[in-house]
Amino acid sequence: MLSIANQALYRVGADPIDSFGDDSTESKLISVVYSPIKKALLRAYDWNCATRRVALTEHNAAPVNEYDTQFVLPDKCLRVLDVFIDDLRPEAASIGHKAYSIEGNKLLTNYTQASIVYIHDISEAQLDSHVEEALVAKIAFEISYTINASNTQQSQLGAIYEAKLQEARTTDATENPHVVIRTDGLTKVRY
Repeated sequence: MLSIANQALYRVGADPIDSFGDDSTESKLISVVYSPIKKALLRAYDWNCATRRVALTEHNAAPVNEYDTQFVLPDKCLRVLDVFIDDLRPEAASIGHKAYSIEGNKLLTNYTQASIVYIHDISEAQLDSHVEEALVAKIAFEISYTINASNTQQSQLGAIYEAKLQEARTTDATENPHVVIRTDGLTKVRY
């Protein structure tokens, strides 16, 4: 965490910090912006390094209305990517009813089992190196004007951030296999 903060400070020409508890202006600024920027960056894309899978635990209290069951989302869940639900309660089935709803830290449904794929607020040690570079660039961009009052520098750092973000997304996307579409006789006839 401190390493990422100091890399961002270096990019804007500021002095490094010894800890987030320093009394320096840089330390106070980084302490305010670091966590929200990191969470927003992780939440904005389906990063492989931050993707987790888990079976959810049913909450002991039923939802107030519309659904029969609620499940607790994991701590540090930043965004749900996919939901897998099984065993619909027969009395709860209805036409046109949503399969689930996410409200706060709960997943509400009429199903008795649920698991999810989600983005987890991972530690800095778990960040992919390209995602880490994008985080450093984003923090530098966000703090640059406060430290240097330079629109030119902030604009340059914004361009660097966009390039680092694109590089991280491209690298991340290449790690997932492509979906194979199988053809059958009817599909082949069309062509």
